[in-house]
Amino acid sequence: LLVLQGREALTVPQDTEPLIEAVYGDEDGLPSDLPGGIVDALEETRQQMEEHHREKVHKALERLVPPPDDERLFTGTTALLEEENPEIHRAYQALTRFGPPGLPVICLHRTADGWALEPGGQAVNLEEKPDSGLIARLAQYTIRITHQQIVQYLLTTRPPAGWRDHSLLRHYRALYFTDGVCRPEGIPYILRLSRELGLEIEESKEAVE
Repeated sequence: LLVLQGREALTVPQDTEPLIEAVYGDEDGLPSDLPGGIVDALEETRQQMEEHHREKVHKALERLVPPPDDERLFTGTTALLEEENPEIHRAYQALTRFGPPGLPVICLHRTADGWALEPGGQAVNLEEKPDSGLIARLAQYTIRITHQQIVQYLLTTRPPAGWRDHSLLRHYRALYFTDGVCRPEGIPYILRLSRELGLEIEESKEAVE
């Protein structure tokens, strides 16, 4: 907002990069005649941002895989992290980004012959370990949910029987949709799935018993 003060128009794309650099870059692109209160507030915010960045760097270094010649490999100072497993404590998860923990999910649709990846599609056998062709198809229909109430609900469920011995799919969960709607038991949410809007999570007004 401060960078835009005094401007009556913007020229795109010529003004895009200078404005972004003025806000996010290292150079101070703000007007020099700002009131002292604003300057103090901006400086305090900058210090908080830098402290937050240092914390992120520290956490990232704890999970950084060292090169083969790094002596830390022998001293055991790095955490023994586990990939993909959402059930272990976050401190022991191998992470590639900051943010709330997510869970890989595959949405299945009820058909007359069983559960399928598409409404009206060919049913897949959830009791048998999938072959490479089915695994490739399942990967194409994988989404990652970070809504924490839904994640916690899914962690109380088990993957389909055929997925449990697969090195990757054993950490996946399934959501079951009937006519594009999934109603998880015990939590006040309704999930809707469509090609137009993707996955929608709505809070249900119905009482949860």
